[in-house]
Amino acid sequence: MGSLRKLRTAHTNYLPRFEVPALTRGTSEEMEVFVKKVWQWELLERVRKHPATTRDLEDILREVITEFGDVTVCILASFVEQRAWLKELEEQGYISISRDGMVNGADIYTPRKLTVLEQRIIDTLGQHKKMKGSTIAKRLKRSPEEVGKCVGELWHRKLVEYDSWEFPTPQDVCDLRFSLTKPGRAYRSEK
Repeated sequence: MGSLRKLRTAHTNYLPRFEVPALTRGTSEEMEVFVKKVWQWELLERVRKHPATTRDLEDILREVITEFGDVTVCILASFVEQRAWLKELEEQGYISISRDGMVNGADIYTPRKLTVLEQRIIDTLGQHKKMKGSTIAKRLKRSPEEVGKCVGELWHRKLVEYDSWEFPTPQDVCDLRFSLTKPGRAYRSEK
């Protein structure tokens, strides 16, 4: 995805980083993902401290205006899109919707705890300067796809880094060499 550039302002410790398509060269699929992520980000920012009803949110978020450098982007989400995007956030655990339609947001700025596999990956990397993804998978007796997904999450949280300028797919993880970042070293288990 050479036409994407990283959006630094959208990173938190909890949410995955998302990328901004070059507005003139992005594919329609890239643009759909971008629009959805910007809309979801605005929703999470609004319900993080103050719960709101779904009806209020529909009115508030009908039109989302955001800026990237000197480019202003206006997102007009349809009712169907809003419902689908709300449901996706609820399934991912970022919001909860009560029976009476109140939307409560998670504290997206509090780092979530590491999963057991993420902790094992950090502990394994902590014993070496760099390690290939395939070696990590073999040592932990896990599939490369499973390790790739976890390493991706750790990368989004800036706990690991790798030898490439482009984020790898889970299938590419076997060929890359990973190492812990300074914040990642702080997560090592004491043995």
